[in-house]
Amino acid sequence: MAQQKIVIVGANFAGLSAASKLGKKADVVIIDPSASFEWTPNIHELVSGIKSHRSVAISSEKIASRLGHRFIQQRVEQIDAADQGVQLDDGFTLHYDALLLSCGHIAAGQNIPGAAEHSVGFRHVEQAKLVQQRIAEQLQSGKPMRISIVGGGFTGVEVLGELLRKYRDNPNLEINVIDAAPRLLPGLPAVIDKDIRKQCKNQPVKFYLKRKIKSITAKAVQLQGSAHVASDLVIMCAGTTLPPFVLQSGLTQNASGIKVNDSLQCAKFPNIFVAGDIAATKPPLKKQASYAIDMGHHAGSNIGRFFRNKPLKSFAHGKKPLVLAFGDLNTYFIYGNTVFASPLLAPLKEAVYQISMAQFSASLPIAQQGLGIASRYTRSIKNMLLPELLRLRFNDVLMHSRRLQ
Repeated sequence: MAQQKIVIVGANFAGLSAASKLGKKADVVIIDPSASFEWTPNIHELVSGIKSHRSVAISSEKIASRLGHRFIQQRVEQIDAADQGVQLDDGFTLHYDALLLSCGHIAAGQNIPGAAEHSVGFRHVEQAKLVQQRIAEQLQSGKPMRISIVGGGFTGVEVLGELLRKYRDNPNLEINVIDAAPRLLPGLPAVIDKDIRKQCKNQPVKFYLKRKIKSITAKAVQLQGSAHVASDLVIMCAGTTLPPFVLQSGLTQNASGIKVNDSLQCAKFPNIFVAGDIAATKPPLKKQASYAIDMGHHAGSNIGRFFRNKPLKSFAHGKKPLVLAFGDLNTYFIYGNTVFASPLLAPLKEAVYQISMAQFSASLPIAQQGLGIASRYTRSIKNMLLPELLRLRFNDVLMHSRRLQ
């Protein structure tokens, strides 16, 4: 009997989680344009130097190889669901018996005139490294640095927090946060927006909310009307969209992604499964790594059941908490409408990072696992725990520790 051919598009939270559920008997190919799996929930910490790029990335090829699968570092150009083919950017087509789409969204802000030339995205490690390098070089030279963060959502707020952690006492720093929404974090309780802006009153930060962007130039963000915000660096943290090959796939979609049934399966093409951000589930799920990991595990198990002609299982999901980091100023624990705030909650986000990276590296050789864990914990103690202990800011910590809602 020929091996079943399974193609996974996306070596990320959902894709690699699914791959871990697929045995070595199947011919599994994982495709991604990036060489490394990246723990993106913590890449904002590259801006302050709390994390290094190596501490949030693991070789996708090594993970795939240890799982008994193949990894191809290429972009997908086209999905032909009827012919069961995935065309790569070199023109080669991979045919499959089952397909998992777990590629996630891509940045949408590039449709703003000038954004492609004069802004830096913030969805990947290389982009975060570039942001960190440009800021450090300019401030170390003694020159003023005017930074505009486009987007006051989760990513924008966490980037703002890391900038303040590292540079808030630098007199040459000026930060602007620009968003078309009337407040920060519109998908979360309004009390968090209020608390963050209160903490920024004595910081080098200005907020431009309910302001749409007309264009971006080398030295400014042009707002609708005649106003502009002088900027030496524009960090694009706003908006995502589906990749072009997904939009053109012919699979049934809505604004969130590809419509799936309770088993994370496409209705029209039962051998196509979808997991992660691009899966349009009912009810819709927040774009959280924890949901993507759960969906990946579930999709991988269901693909196995699909080939064994067993009934597929429904994806059960409950409400999950969120942890939002605001540099060393505060951390927010959010569960539904309940919000706790305290700098003492920072270890929660760090624990999720440490545990998750250990789990994703579990398929690596023992020596590499040990070195990775030691390096990540050493960096965490050196850059997060020791500075807090040495600062002895107990009164400040207690003042910011409370239930907000």
